[in-house]
Amino acid sequence: MIRSLHEMSKVRACFQRSGACEGREEKQAHVNTGTSKAHGQSKGNEEERQIMNTHIKTIGLLVLIVLSLPAWCIGDDRNGNNLLSECGAVLTSVDDAQSFDASQSKTFDVGFCLGLMQGMLHMNQFYEYQLKGAALFCQPDGTTTGQAARIVVKYLRDHPEELHIRDRLLAYMALRTAFPCANRKK
Repeated sequence: MIRSLHEMSKVRACFQRSGACEGREEKQAHVNTGTSKAHGQSKGNEEERQIMNTHIKTIGLLVLIVLSLPAWCIGDDRNGNNLLSECGAVLTSVDDAQSFDASQSKTFDVGFCLGLMQGMLHMNQFYEYQLKGAALFCQPDGTTTGQAARIVVKYLRDHPEELHIRDRLLAYMALRTAFPCANRKK
């Protein structure tokens, strides 16, 4: 059983040199002592391994970068119409639970809206407390995600001419309108 990455690279090198691992220890001993005819090839194999490791690291880094991109960077066509529908589903689920369509898509809409509201409220608290008063809006203590969803829906219904704007920006505008900061420096 292979116990480490180092041991795995030895096995891979063995297969590259000979195509099989029979007598692997003997071949490794010859390479280490310099008595093998393939000593010159050993340096070539080391260079190939280094190049291969560099390529693997590069590919791994690229995969990590792509997977760490937020979903909205990949396909950002979300606007106020989407947000009104999703946060409207929150209000329907709370105000009229009997008629709420609990299908998977509506449940997703509710979760998306509440997640966006929670993220915005928490990020604003971070700005306020960690960045010493740099809050985007001044929410009172105890503001809930449900309350934030109501504020956003009201704002979107009152400003239909802005529904083409990105959903996150509209949510920010709604919360800032509802919770302005009186002492904000302009």
